[in-house]
Amino acid sequence: PGDILSELNTVVRGASDGKRYMTMFVGIIDASKGEIVFASAGHNHPFVISEQPGGKNKIKRLQQIGARLGYCENPEYKNVTKPFLKGEVLVVFSDGLTECRNECGTEFSEVRLRKLLEDLKETHATHVKSTIEAQAFDFYKGTPQEDDITFLVVRGVAENNSQSAHEPIEVRSA
Repeated sequence: PGDILSELNTVVRGASDGKRYMTMFVGIIDASKGEIVFASAGHNHPFVISEQPGGKNKIKRLQQIGARLGYCENPEYKNVTKPFLKGEVLVVFSDGLTECRNECGTEFSEVRLRKLLEDLKETHATHVKSTIEAQAFDFYKGTPQEDDITFLVVRGVAENNSQSAHEPIEVRSA
């Protein structure tokens, strides 16, 4: 992931003469090892949901700090390895999701997203996607937005050493 971000940084910086920047998260899930290897270029820290029987879901953050793509000439993007196990759900999101505003100017916020994920009764990828989508869209109710509203949901469903590693990936961009 870090090498991918380094290459993309060169492309973004070259194409924009260092005047445009972007964030990005790159993760590679290895189901045979039950882990995710990731790097970040200034992107929001994704959430990982671990379903807890009879209570609130446990929420972890995949934290890694790296320079935004295009911001500097040769930044170092370090790979981080964390467990990603059967039943866990990865939620990667753009700041457009958490910063979308309602008619009163209030942001949807990472706090609201985290609470939504903690309170989910079901953590299948399609349910997580539909719930985020419905609650975010209900929150801003057609108020014009200044940024994309994008998120990705992936749920680990296979035991180690299985060929079928994940539910279909759900992506939503508005």
